[in-house]
Amino acid sequence: MLQDVLTLTSLRALFQLFCLLTQPDHTLTCLRARFQLFCLLALVACVSAQGGGGSGGASYGKEPDGYFQYVNVPGHKEYEFGWNRGNPHHYISRYEQAKDHRFRTRVKWGDTKGGYGEHYYEYNHGPKGYGKGDSKGYKAAPSYAPEPYKPEPYAPPSYKAPAPSYN
Repeated sequence: MLQDVLTLTSLRALFQLFCLLTQPDHTLTCLRARFQLFCLLALVACVSAQGGGGSGGASYGKEPDGYFQYVNVPGHKEYEFGWNRGNPHHYISRYEQAKDHRFRTRVKWGDTKGGYGEHYYEYNHGPKGYGKGDSKGYKAAPSYAPEPYKPEPYAPPSYKAPAPSYN
């Protein structure tokens, strides 16, 4: 239904554009702009007539089934990404985010046989200069040198015949 409306609307727009193009106008730039607009509308009409484009059409012949991946980088030292991958019998999901000195990630997986797991990690690293001589009252552990390894001298195994036990 929606595709039929789009097709009729785009055909009506093409007819109106054709009428505009046939009117006498002597400026070359206006003619180029009209021709580019005509080509664009013709492309839209062809795509909508074939059922492509828009949310109602098929997306490359495959439905998403809840599997996806994405990346977002909104600024310097900041990103996030995530994905869901798998099939109806097994899946794995990951989400990761980093901003300035903070890092978080989550991993989930599962299958149809009852296997399931989740891992969550979060690291909060301090700003620059953290831990460089600004601590009060902290003394470093004394350093030591381990004793060198001295193996015992090798002694070959000795073999002695067993004594008879049939006395």
